Amino acid sequence: MFWSKRPDFLNYSRQFEGNYKSERTQEELEQYPSNFIKTSRYNLVTFLPKSLLLQFTRYANISYAQQQFNVFQYYQH
Repeated sequence: MFWSKRPDFLNYSRQFEGNYKSERTQEELEQYPSNFIKTSRYNLVTFLPKSLLLQFTRYANISYAQQQFNVFQYYQH
């Protein structure tokens, strides 16, 4: 009962279609969208603007920057 033989219809050899680009025609490649995933948040141009925007969305960071600016202005005189 517990050690019964596996049925023969489950022991067939499985065949898979390749998914390499070299095995597909141009029409098949154009039919489906790309699987490209971009995981980077920044690039060289957008690093400073995006990081500053992300930091200054919080009120505490804005008030801290204002305090530091006031201290900097005080020591300039």
